[in-house]
Amino acid sequence: MGVIILFFALLTAAMLHWVEETPREGVPESEWPYATYFDTITQVGILLVSGYDAEPPKHPMGYLLSMACMFMGIALLALLTADLASVLVTAALAGKGHQRVRCRSHLVVHGWHHATRILLEQLLDPDEGVQHEVVVIDEALATPPFYDPDVHFLSGDPTEIETLRRASLQHAETAIVPLDGRLPELLQDPRAALSVMAIKAVNRSLYTCAEVLLPHNRQHLERTGADEVVCVGDLSQKLLGHVVLSHGSGRLMEELLTFSGGAQVYRVPLPDTLAGCDFRWLLRRLNRESQTILLAVQRGAEITINPKHRLVLAPGDQLFVLAESRPSDLEWLAPHDADSPSRGDRPTR
Repeated sequence: MGVIILFFALLTAAMLHWVEETPREGVPESEWPYATYFDTITQVGILLVSGYDAEPPKHPMGYLLSMACMFMGIALLALLTADLASVLVTAALAGKGHQRVRCRSHLVVHGWHHATRILLEQLLDPDEGVQHEVVVIDEALATPPFYDPDVHFLSGDPTEIETLRRASLQHAETAIVPLDGRLPELLQDPRAALSVMAIKAVNRSLYTCAEVLLPHNRQHLERTGADEVVCVGDLSQKLLGHVVLSHGSGRLMEELLTFSGGAQVYRVPLPDTLAGCDFRWLLRRLNRESQTILLAVQRGAEITINPKHRLVLAPGDQLFVLAESRPSDLEWLAPHDADSPSRGDRPTR
């Protein structure tokens, strides 16, 4: 901007000293358009904005300088527009991080760091088929790191009640508290505990998933009310043991847990029409009709994997299945009068 203003001043001086107007008959020299410095500034300003609406110079050098004025006017207008747009966008982004998010049935993620980015890539994977808005809270987040219509970035401390209310936590579906690798290891688990306590203070019934680093801190997270606690240390050690005893199991678990295509584990509710059916019957029927494998049943807090004895499914059970995509409807699997669960090998649809 300063360069353009300086060039404007130099053009004005050049027009004054080098461009001589041809005297008009009957017009005093004092009334010539370029007679004084002020009149020259006026004429050059008009040239910058509207071209030859000003009095055109008569000297050849004047035409060259006037063309330079018009090009500088275009550059000045573009620069002013860019600066204004930058100010408005910056103000909008800064305000967006501090405004109240208005959404429902969304996911709230505490902290923005490398682990959060990987988590969002999986949650927003279009192949997953789960449509959720996501609110990311981080006190060090000055501006959104990227734009996505389903992701809202909120600047603030995730352990403060007011920040969580601005994230509409009382209307959320799930809260996720991943470990913050930016903190020292001894502070990561206490920080997660404080976040869960703040979440439960705002919405006691909200399903909360938290991550802990040290196995002995799991009990502290559970006392705060976290519904599900994932211990990085426990998982890595147990997975390492499986890899040693069963070669290739590490790649298998990574494939199952990564939303990158192929078969994945999904949790789906048991339709009421399938209540009373036998686990083995449903396992065979799912595999035969939809190439889906029934892995386990969750009843309350208890999960039963591949039961050894006969297990009758009950209303409210949750099914863990291995499938290429999330099963959307299992009611069509319900047995008809001629197809009882005890004779589930007969294909019926």
